[in-house]
Amino acid sequence: MGNPISRVLSTTALILAITTGSQAAENVLFSFTGLNGNGPNGTLVSDSKGNLYGTTVEGGSSTNCSQGCGVVFKLSPGPNGAWEETVLHSFAGGNDGADPYAGLILDSHGNLYGTTFFGGGTSCTDAYGDQGCGIVFRLTPSGDDWKETILYRFQGGTAGDGSGPFAGVIFDTRGNLYGTTLNGGDQSCLCGTVFELTLNSEGEWKEKILHNFAAGSNDGANPYGGLTFGAHGELYGTTYGGGNYGTVFQLVPESSSWKIKLIHIFQGGADGGDPYAGVILDTLGNVYGTSAAGTAFELTPHSNAWTETILYFFNGEIQFPSSPLVFDKAGHLYGTCLYGGPYDNGAVFELAKSPSGTWTENQIVGFSGSDGGYPYYAGLIVNSKGDLYGVTAGGGTANDGVVYEIKP
Repeated sequence: MGNPISRVLSTTALILAITTGSQAAENVLFSFTGLNGNGPNGTLVSDSKGNLYGTTVEGGSSTNCSQGCGVVFKLSPGPNGAWEETVLHSFAGGNDGADPYAGLILDSHGNLYGTTFFGGGTSCTDAYGDQGCGIVFRLTPSGDDWKETILYRFQGGTAGDGSGPFAGVIFDTRGNLYGTTLNGGDQSCLCGTVFELTLNSEGEWKEKILHNFAAGSNDGANPYGGLTFGAHGELYGTTYGGGNYGTVFQLVPESSSWKIKLIHIFQGGADGGDPYAGVILDTLGNVYGTSAAGTAFELTPHSNAWTETILYFFNGEIQFPSSPLVFDKAGHLYGTCLYGGPYDNGAVFELAKSPSGTWTENQIVGFSGSDGGYPYYAGLIVNSKGDLYGVTAGGGTANDGVVYEIKP
């Protein structure tokens, strides 16, 4: 399938050295055991006190889902290096949410915002019996308790709305929320949407669909990843399908609508494809991301064209990068791979740029099972000291996943 976008594209495959001698110290902060959560898949978020917040897809106290409907949790550092978990909310399915795959965001008041893939009491049902089209929610602290408010319930394809928000949401400078849904939208495709939620004067959140994905060679389809703002208010994201082997897109606000541009269409092979994760930007406006077919890439803007550089092709030692990247203060990139490592349970990697402009890859942790396994879609966060924090969906004492810390 040809590339329909009229632009200059130069794919540069760099020859990179693989270093394996610089292993980092990993510390398991918490192991999930079902009732307190099972299978974390979303990237963590931290507050100013060093507390960590996240979600698990399953687990919790509700019996409305066969394995539990998932939880929102808080981890707090305690004495002697121990961390204490608090379950802030246990999803109940039905009119409440179920199966939060995405991580959370914090506002300036300490409120948490996120999404669940199912739940909400609407009409979507999948082959496994999970029900509801998903929700956007807020958790507000009130003393020792947290109050859940459902900001929006997705209605699904028959209503022309999105369904199944797999990724989380982000804020703009005015407090509006933006996100993607994996499914729903255009009736002829149900290939997902980009949406905005705006708080009106009556205290209600109203949804606006910014884009309905339509698949084919001219559009993306099925965005698993979330969104990132550019310097001029434009949105960037990825789609797993559409184009050829998935896309990277840009949405630009215009007077009363948003205009989409595919800034990269994956071609498979050495170019990669099937991106699950969203992208990040540096201060120059360059875009960085991963594709599950085995690449870490950079997209550089040049007038109306974008140039792709393959920073690394994962081919054997660790495989299937399905999480977003993150920068540290030194400009190094960190991410996770679902498979590979010495035990084939996944790994954490570092990409460092040399003075000559090439990038070297270093596998800094290979999960063994007892210390975690299979990070799936969860990326990493970096604190001011350069320490990394993340989650794995499996491994740990009950094989229900862990929260871990890495000190490079």
